[in-house]
Amino acid sequence: MGRHGVETVLGAVVLLVVGMFMFFAYSAAQVKAVVVMSIVADIKLPTDTVASIGSEGIVGSKYVRFEPGVEKTFIEAGGAIAQTKGFRSLEDQVGEIIFLATGGSSDGGQ
Repeated sequence: MGRHGVETVLGAVVLLVVGMFMFFAYSAAQVKAVVVMSIVADIKLPTDTVASIGSEGIVGSKYVRFEPGVEKTFIEAGGAIAQTKGFRSLEDQVGEIIFLATGGSSDGGQ
C-alpha cells in the first residue's frame, strides 16, 4: 500500500502499513470519536490491542498506531478496539522534557 492520506500502521521498529482509514464520526452525546478502518485480512490483532494517534515527526503526517496486546484471542472482522491512548504531540513531549530538564515539575506544582 502506498502512503496516501491517513493510514493505519502497526508499531514496530519499522512501521508496517496494515490498513486504511475509512471514516470517522464524533458522538457529542457520548463524548467520543468513532474511527472505522479497513485492516488487511492477514493481520490478527489481539483483543487487548491499544490504539493511539502517532506522528511521523514535527511536520510529519499522523497515523493510527496499534500496540498489540498479549491475549491469545483476536479481534473479529467488524470488531472494535476498546482501549485507546490520548494523543500527545511531539512538540508537547519535547516541551515537557525541556521543562523537566530546567528544573520544572510535571505534577503542575503539586
